Amino acid sequence: MIAWRTFYPALTTARLGSGMSVEDPGPIRDSDLRQDLRQRYASVAEAGIANRQKAILMDPDFDDAMAYTNLLIRERARLLDDPADDAREVVAANQWVQKALDAKSRKAQAGKVSELQLISGRPLLVPSAAEAAKQWVYQPTVADGLPVQVLTQIEVSFSIGNPGTAPGSSCRT
Repeated sequence: MIAWRTFYPALTTARLGSGMSVEDPGPIRDSDLRQDLRQRYASVAEAGIANRQKAILMDPDFDDAMAYTNLLIRERARLLDDPADDAREVVAANQWVQKALDAKSRKAQAGKVSELQLISGRPLLVPSAAEAAKQWVYQPTVADGLPVQVLTQIEVSFSIGNPGTAPGSSCRT
């Protein structure tokens, strides 16, 4: 993530400065600017991709690492001179998007919490509530004989002192 955050602002500024929008496909139009960015940031992108791939080797379902690999490959492609090379890199980046989605689906289908969103509660309790919820394993929901991803609402209750002695705070995720 650090590599992408280092690289992306300069790339965005360069694209806008060369008359492109952030969403425009293909390499940056200004070849001198493209060369300058390649010299300054290619090694950052490469190191970021290598580090993400090491993380994925340790955890094959690390969907955040897959998502950032996609971003780094996609933005690295914008520094290439040949539009055909850029297009090939975008295809590779899209494959990482699919891998990330597959990993999220596997996590959800295995009964693990894959994403959390705060609905209400005390902000100071959110990290603890999220950590607790991520450790829970649910009986997967099955449709047509296969586990499926579902959305549900959970409540994490906190109490002060011995459990059940004092009303506590709760956090809905």
